[in-house]
Amino acid sequence: DYLRERELDKGVYREQLRRTRIDGVGLVDALAFFVDEKHAQYAGRLAISEQARLVRAGHGESGPNTEYVIETARTLGSLGIRDRYLDELIEFLGGDDVEVAASL
Repeated sequence: DYLRERELDKGVYREQLRRTRIDGVGLVDALAFFVDEKHAQYAGRLAISEQARLVRAGHGESGPNTEYVIETARTLGSLGIRDRYLDELIEFLGGDDVEVAASL
C-alpha cells in the first residue's frame, strides 16, 4: 500500500502486472510502475540540461531530488544495472557525491 500511495498519488505512473524472469526462479508476476508520457509532470522529453536544472531545484518530503537521483543510481548499480539516461543526468548534475554515484 505504501508503494502504491507514493507512486500513484500524482497520476504520473500507471500500475501494471508484468511477467518477469528472475534468475534461479523463472517467470513470476511482478508489480511495475510505468510513467505516463502524456502527464504534465513527465520530463523525459526535456533536454538533459533542463532535467538537471529541475532536479537541482526540486525537494520532496524525503529530501533534495539530487539525493534521490544519486540514491537511485547507487541502488541500481548495486544490482548490476546501469541506465545510460540516468548516468547522463548524474553527469550533468556534477559535484562530489554525484561522481561517487556515477562511478558505480
